Amino acid sequence: MDEPPFWSDEYRWITEFLGIDESADRMALDLPLEAFRYRPCLLPDARRKFGGKVAIVIGASESVLRDLEHLFSLQTLWEGRAFLVVADTATPLVLSRGIVPDVVVTDLDGPVDALLRASRSGSLLFVHAHGDNIGALRETLPLLGDRIEPTTQVPRPVGHVHNFGGFTDGDRAAYVSVALGARAVVLLGMCLTCGVSRLSSIGKSKSGNWEERKSRKLLVAARTLKKLAEWRRDVPIVDAGSMPSGVEGLPTMGLDEALRELLQ
Repeated sequence: MDEPPFWSDEYRWITEFLGIDESADRMALDLPLEAFRYRPCLLPDARRKFGGKVAIVIGASESVLRDLEHLFSLQTLWEGRAFLVVADTATPLVLSRGIVPDVVVTDLDGPVDALLRASRSGSLLFVHAHGDNIGALRETLPLLGDRIEPTTQVPRPVGHVHNFGGFTDGDRAAYVSVALGARAVVLLGMCLTCGVSRLSSIGKSKSGNWEERKSRKLLVAARTLKKLAEWRRDVPIVDAGSMPSGVEGLPTMGLDEALRELLQ
């Protein structure tokens, strides 16, 4: 079972901390359950492809542009030996450099055209269903092709929907990487204490207390990453971004050093 053993309690805490309506999350879950009822699961092939490799997880914090420049300057070092797992809103930045992400983790609140390009170019998409994106699921999911695996934050889902853990696209990308069999995870563009990034704000409706709520979600992401690192001590998770993640207990290393050490 891929769901972390602590997730049921963690989900309860998150719903209380953010005031999430669990019934809406369960309603959203019905959409992928029906859409993927008869689709084959792509996880076995993905685990054969990515298992045992180092995952490079790219978030969308303010440091991501600098981190990507550094990463792509080292492309000959990691290409073919690591796989790229990209959070939704960082996808256009990676594609613009002529690189196709191996995996994209999305709840469909980023640029849909970038998701379409990634899907058509061979990326595996993990599409997350929750109570706030039911409309996007109905509208966008049918457009994204066949290389999709659906995820939820509802504990113990049944059917062809996964709960690997994680809450935002960024921290969930780390959980997905571990579920795919990564032997180590390198975090970039994942400063969770730097406030809401401009990239994360593009195209979002900012009515009411949007920014305050987004900041609280980043606190949740930091908490769940800490729990992932404590749970899976067999999989090193290294903070290698130019701005630290702020996740308590994560080792920090320069990107060059992290890649050379973990890719040995």
